Amino acid sequence: GTSTSQASNGLTMTVSSTLSEENFAVFGNNNTSNTSTSDLPSDVVVRSARIWQVYKSGSVSADVTIDINAATDNTPTVGVADNYKLLHRIGTSGNFTKVATASVVGDVSVYEITFSGVTLHKGFYVIAATDSDNL
Repeated sequence: GTSTSQASNGLTMTVSSTLSEENFAVFGNNNTSNTSTSDLPSDVVVRSARIWQVYKSGSVSADVTIDINAATDNTPTVGVADNYKLLHRIGTSGNFTKVATASVVGDVSVYEITFSGVTLHKGFYVIAATDSDNL
């Protein structure tokens, strides 16, 4: 195990300690680019069409970083951290719910958004924004 994952089309995770047989997370994505306006909570206007599926065992908390350009193939106007939300849903359909607000917005030429200390759950994750220009 390592403390930083390989990227999955824009998403990487960093944990504070090396994962183990009891505590680990595996993830991949649907290989879809661009954005979507479906299945959103009330104050979010757009999300990535790329959806990452996470399977985890035990207790895993991670800093989740998403490169918007790698995830959506867009070059957005990067906004402030409060504009970005990490959304989750358990199944393949239904509305997403907010699980985290971004804590760090990287250099605007990199398009990286970080969500700190996210307690991971099994299911599906997307990055979303409260302003359509930010994704």
